[in-house]
Amino acid sequence: MTTSKSSSHSKLNEGKQDIQNLIEQTDNYVLNITKRIPLAFVRGEGSYLFDKTGRPYLDFICGVGVNSLGHAHPRIRAVIEEQSKKLLHISNLFYIPEQSQLAEMLIKKTSPGKAFFFNSGTEANEAAFKLCRRYGQEAKQGASIILSLKNSFHGRTSASMCLTGQDKIHNGFGPLISEHQYIAANDISALQKKLTSSYGKKICALFIELIQGEAGVHPLNKEYVLQVRKLCSEHKVILVIDEVQTGIGRTGKLFCYENYNVKADIITLGKALGAGISISAIIAYNETSSYLQPGEHGTTTGGNPFASRIAQEVIHIIEKEKLLDNVTQLSDYLFSRLNNIQSQAIKKGFEHSLIENIRGIGFHIALDLKCSALEFIELCRHKGLLLNATSSKTVRIMPPLNISQNEIDKGIAIMEESFLALENKLTKKIG
Repeated sequence: MTTSKSSSHSKLNEGKQDIQNLIEQTDNYVLNITKRIPLAFVRGEGSYLFDKTGRPYLDFICGVGVNSLGHAHPRIRAVIEEQSKKLLHISNLFYIPEQSQLAEMLIKKTSPGKAFFFNSGTEANEAAFKLCRRYGQEAKQGASIILSLKNSFHGRTSASMCLTGQDKIHNGFGPLISEHQYIAANDISALQKKLTSSYGKKICALFIELIQGEAGVHPLNKEYVLQVRKLCSEHKVILVIDEVQTGIGRTGKLFCYENYNVKADIITLGKALGAGISISAIIAYNETSSYLQPGEHGTTTGGNPFASRIAQEVIHIIEKEKLLDNVTQLSDYLFSRLNNIQSQAIKKGFEHSLIENIRGIGFHIALDLKCSALEFIELCRHKGLLLNATSSKTVRIMPPLNISQNEIDKGIAIMEESFLALENKLTKKIG
């Protein structure tokens, strides 16, 4: 027993030293543009990540919605090996069977139109931006104004940063691309005023996220979205739905717009489309797809044989393993368990639960807290659960689509322990 404890202690110290060395190496050689948690992983399996010491962490972040099938899914591993023996990249100078097959698959699951592929969500949104501008120039007498919603997030590159309705993304980079305006979410009168104003005819497009994820997982009201669709059609404004984070099963539907019974003119996809392999897409429906011509936009590596083959398999797995049903059923269970934590806190004698609000759709969930989100997340991490904060008081929960009820129970147990520790700490301070 002594030897076992000594060995465990030695591994822990070794792990601490390794992470310290990695932090120093990263600080010395990697551009400092991201805030990192002092933790590194060497492998993943299913819903778990493992550090060098072998300690498991239940992953409720999923690479910010990317690893939708968990880690090291056996079928994804097999297809990676199979395709890597054939062809990784060839460029879009040639016809790519895997890319055409993926495009056909996506179009047949949505509406008549055409798809094209890139590497990241922000690239897909940049392409959509250009397509909308081209539409305005050619079909709407030079219209160039694009609207998006306040508190939205569409990326950090030039046009997508402009689309993003958050000052913290804009600050420090000088003037934004001109002819862009923001309107309040869930306020149909704000859109009506813009479209009927003196410059209404200059508006060519509106970008929306059906769930404003980076703003704290705020779903748009269904009636609002239906009215948005109606107004955009009436005023010949292209409606772009950004499904980079919500698409490919996150909400219990393959695409989030299915929850709203609404159709877009363009949707953008990313993140979960490759389940860990970089690929994104723009899907333009009907005549909207005709406004970008050869040479007006492009990509070198987007939609290559490797990424396109993996994306096909991701969709096959979701269908074969009935993961949309899994999300729908276990989402209801997860919400009920979270609601129970909120109500039990009061029953146990605490004046208020630390959970102020619970919201979301499917496996895209947020908790508004009455305490520090970072402090709560750190407690959970030390107990083996990974969560993400979107603000100082908001925690985001994004488990893999194929998670089991048993794994959800384990995650909930850790959250309960962490809340209890914080509630006791708060009670002592008040006392």
